[in-house]
Amino acid sequence: VTNLSDSKSCTNTATGSETVTVNALPTAAMSGGGVVCTGSTLPDVVINLTGTGPFAIVYNKDLVAQAGVVEATTTHTITAAAVGSYGLVSVTDNGTGCSAVAGGLTGSASVSESGPTGEIRGTGTHRVCNGSSTDLEVEVTGVGPVIFTYNNSAAPGSQTVNYATAGIYIFPVTVGGGSYSGVTVEDQGMVCTTAATGTVPVEEVQLPDVRVDLLNG
Repeated sequence: VTNLSDSKSCTNTATGSETVTVNALPTAAMSGGGVVCTGSTLPDVVINLTGTGPFAIVYNKDLVAQAGVVEATTTHTITAAAVGSYGLVSVTDNGTGCSAVAGGLTGSASVSESGPTGEIRGTGTHRVCNGSSTDLEVEVTGVGPVIFTYNNSAAPGSQTVNYATAGIYIFPVTVGGGSYSGVTVEDQGMVCTTAATGTVPVEEVQLPDVRVDLLNG
């Protein structure tokens, strides 16, 4: 304003000035997360911010708002984020007092665990005649191919069986005696290895001796 005039056409010079600053609204973008093998270190969820800062951030997990956090920098990291789905609720630039509008809150993240399972099973004790075989059952899950590792208490070391896909398979036992137990199952699609379960005892039964005595008439 440089001068003022009234209704009587009187004019006088105006004095003073004021600066008006329009602050940009803050923005936030969420990313990160992912699927990891069960038991592995969980991934981070990252929130990238624009504005002056510090920032007051509220995000949700599984649609439940979490306690607000204050971040002094333009990157906030949720380290080893717990399993769940994440989204942004609000971001306020404490330096200017401005809050992000809905269009300025973008992105989301999901954290989940996945891993194969494997179990060897049978009903009761399997009795096998010497030299014969019996069938147990193995069930594996995973992306595939899947490697199932087992051991037999009556034989040294562990053995592996390869399955192209997840499913239930007949597991023939040709070596009599011992307990067959699952050790590990490896999902080569995700490169995850977890412990396998199940123990089935197999008992070898000796064939009876047959003797024929010839009697002289």
